[in-house]
Amino acid sequence: MAEYKLCMPALVYLVLALIGVFMTMRNTGIMSGIGSLIFVGLWTWFLNYLCTKGYTGISWFLVFLPLIAFVIMMFVAVESAKNMQRNSGMRTMGY
Repeated sequence: MAEYKLCMPALVYLVLALIGVFMTMRNTGIMSGIGSLIFVGLWTWFLNYLCTKGYTGISWFLVFLPLIAFVIMMFVAVESAKNMQRNSGMRTMGY
């Protein structure tokens, strides 16, 4: 029996993704998670493949890319809301 080890980025992704998939399946049903499970398996394999080729840094980047994108989107949304609030305040003051 061959031993198959996952690198740390692939393992972190797998654990976090499985938690998310199982939470989704619990709320929406088993069938909604089947495609997600297939994607998680393929993406975990790809991350591990990158690690085996020496691209562990890129693998970590891809694991954290959704989090980085979320933080950027939240920053943009907050700044946009501040600008809208400032602009609406100027209109009410007669500017």
